[in-house]
Amino acid sequence: MLANRGDARDLVKQIIRERLAEKTGVQDIVYMGEEVNITKGADGTVRFNLPRLYKSFVLMSCRLYERQYTNTNEKPVLDANPASLTVEQLGYDGTPEKVNMTDFKNRIVCPCGNVRWVKNADLFQVKKCKPCTVRERKERRRKGNG
Repeated sequence: MLANRGDARDLVKQIIRERLAEKTGVQDIVYMGEEVNITKGADGTVRFNLPRLYKSFVLMSCRLYERQYTNTNEKPVLDANPASLTVEQLGYDGTPEKVNMTDFKNRIVCPCGNVRWVKNADLFQVKKCKPCTVRERKERRRKGNG
C-alpha cells in the first residue's frame, strides 16, 4: 500500500523500469499492494490506471504524463466498423452526438456532470461540456465583456 498519492508516479516508473507489463503479459497486476490496470493503445501509448488512488498515467514517447483517471469499466459503443470506437456526448444544441475515440482521447467531466471528449491539442482550453460552453458565451455577450 502506498503512503500517499505522490508515490503513484514513482510506482509506475518502477513498473516501467522493471518492464513488468512486458514480462508478465497481463493487463492487471498487483504491485507493492496496489492494483494497476495496464492497457496498450494502437498508437504506441501505454496507460497505467490505479483505481484505488483514482490516478492515471500515460507513457508516450518514453515520457510519463499524468492524465485524468477514467474508469475502464465504461464500454465504448462499437460502430459498424469495429476498428472505429465511438462514444456519445452532448452537442452544442444539447442533442447527443457520437465522436470517434481515436481522435478524441481525453475525457473531461463538466461541473454539471456531463462528459465531453476532447482532442489532445484542445485539452488545455476546454473545461466544460458543449451546452455549458454555449450558455457561458451567451452570458458574456449579454454583459458586453467578450
